[in-house]
Amino acid sequence: MNHHTRTPGNTTRNRLGFTLVEMLTVLVVIALLAALVIPGQAGRETERLRAAARTLAADARFAQVWSIGNGADPAVLTFDTDVPSYRVARRSDPATPITDPVTGVTYERVFGSGEASAFQGITLGTLKLGGDNTLSYSARGFIDQSDNASIDLVDGTAILTVAIDSETGMPTIE
Repeated sequence: MNHHTRTPGNTTRNRLGFTLVEMLTVLVVIALLAALVIPGQAGRETERLRAAARTLAADARFAQVWSIGNGADPAVLTFDTDVPSYRVARRSDPATPITDPVTGVTYERVFGSGEASAFQGITLGTLKLGGDNTLSYSARGFIDQSDNASIDLVDGTAILTVAIDSETGMPTIE
């Protein structure tokens, strides 16, 4: 049996909840943890999107160089927004990707699979390729349209654009 003695200035009460100071302390700790964790996650998504854009730009540059070196059968970049994927192929056979002469891997990128497995969740957004899903190069490395081409890569709400200059055929990331 517990006996509580009451003396003036020393009251004993049963606590039924948390004090305001305790609740504010917990909220501050949660806010600090969120401030540390959430930017880290967003940073990974942004970096993944940048890596996908760098890969696409490098593959577009390869298509340009291939076209200059193989003028009789230049390269095309064909995009499939449903999968999402793209491939570098010969104009004479756009359904068959070119094989990398060094690694032996085909120039077909399916986001979230194979060579592009790190790009899970990335999709193709707006394509500005002259009205279709194919970007063709000439034997001199120029693209087949008078306006700059662009391909939007999307990861959640983040978007990066790979632009192909209509005058030089060179890709840049915007």
